[in-house]
Amino acid sequence: MDEKTAIVMGIASPAYILKTADGGKSWKKVYENKDTAMFLDAMVFKNQKEGIVIGDPIDGKIFVAVTNDGGENWKKTNKLALPKAIPGEAFLQPVALI
Repeated sequence: MDEKTAIVMGIASPAYILKTADGGKSWKKVYENKDTAMFLDAMVFKNQKEGIVIGDPIDGKIFVAVTNDGGENWKKTNKLALPKAIPGEAFLQPVALI
């Protein structure tokens, strides 16, 4: 995000999104999901405030969460109105989603 601020994700259950505002000296957990099916695939930010993370399907639905405050808070959403996932379907590469 800048020389002091970064956001990273731990991709598999439990999945975490962590944020630093001091160049990595300390990290704050801003999202956690312990669902055993959780696997995050990609994160992208449209600007300094708006971001989105996508993950493999859980219960047949592609996982999507968004932030509107620079990654401080994340909320699961159906913003993309994606259809039900086909069994075995998952993401292979990130795409521009926002």
